Amino acid sequence: MAATASIETVPSAKRHQRACVECKLVKTEEQFLKDGCENCEPRLRLAGSDDRVAKFTTKNFFGMIALMDPAKSWVGRWQGINTCVPGVYAMSVNGRRPAAQEDEYEED
Repeated sequence: MAATASIETVPSAKRHQRACVECKLVKTEEQFLKDGCENCEPRLRLAGSDDRVAKFTTKNFFGMIALMDPAKSWVGRWQGINTCVPGVYAMSVNGRRPAAQEDEYEED
């Protein structure tokens, strides 16, 4: 997982936010469609796919953490996101990869 700061990893709006079910990164649906997930894109391939964004992200999450320097953050270590890109993360996500997608995900 990369560790470069970018404004694209911060949600651009307060509405229509979604969290990646894999790394908990929070962005708007439009941002996931445009750029995918900066942490999981090589595996999930969200960019440009409405279907994959709907399957691998969720609106059902609790709390948010703004992580500016993941490698030095005790909160990042506690949440298991200290190797992720700086950005906004959900504290917990209610959802998981769809069972039908498990094989497709594992092949990559």
